[in-house]
Amino acid sequence: MHVDKLQHCDQQWIRRLVRGTLLALIGVSLVILMVVMISIVNIAILMNNPDPTFNVITSLLQIFGVSIPWLLVIAGLWMATTPDPCFEHAESRLSARWLARYCPFAIILVTMFHVLPFAWHIPPMQFIAQPTSVLAIMQYASVTMSVVSVIGYLAVLRYFRTLAARISKNNLPTHFNIAFWGMVITAVLFIPTLILTLRAGTVSPDGRTFNMQEITAANQLIGLTGGCFLALFYVFCAWGLVDVIRFHVVLRRIAGRDHDVDDSNTECGEEIRKGNPA
Repeated sequence: MHVDKLQHCDQQWIRRLVRGTLLALIGVSLVILMVVMISIVNIAILMNNPDPTFNVITSLLQIFGVSIPWLLVIAGLWMATTPDPCFEHAESRLSARWLARYCPFAIILVTMFHVLPFAWHIPPMQFIAQPTSVLAIMQYASVTMSVVSVIGYLAVLRYFRTLAARISKNNLPTHFNIAFWGMVITAVLFIPTLILTLRAGTVSPDGRTFNMQEITAANQLIGLTGGCFLALFYVFCAWGLVDVIRFHVVLRRIAGRDHDVDDSNTECGEEIRKGNPA
């Protein structure tokens, strides 16, 4: 009896995974839609009235426009990362399931730090005279949010790959691995381009100062290289999202096979209480 296969696991748990993945996918779709709409509104506001006091409008749009649908993602991932009731082994606090479950909460908090500094009514002259501290908070929050988002997404792919490996006759584990390692490799390759962009165009190795034409050419080359890596990164992100959709479809099929599953197989077997494969 292959009780470690999802086809033979507790059907209530499988249905919870189905509902969780669906809710998370709906939330992600709404987040992407709201980001596009908010970007258009922000550009329109800044083009018509660049007064910094309007930052309160754009900040509130970001807080409520993105955070509300992101709550659907949090709820969905919380359900989709429910521990398998057939396993009692205590997992590590840094496991893929744990990271996939709690990183979305951290993103909400970092988002608040990202936008709240601009939500205050700052007089234009004061904003122009002392922008350093506000911009620094925003920049650090942006970097932190990006890192936490990537870690959380990679954890989701890793955990779903582990679950997909427990489904008979499917190629999802391989596709999850491609998306996972594609994101990791392109992200690692993209980081040096950021560093080079900041350092390029000062002094050459032989001590000669670069002229403006050489600086521009170097920055364009670095920017083009970094843009290629970033584009590939987003391609693998989309690849992983498609894999999650396919995983949801497979889970729905498994959840609809109640009549094909022996009732004795829905209970947790003692022989699999030795550890958690996820």
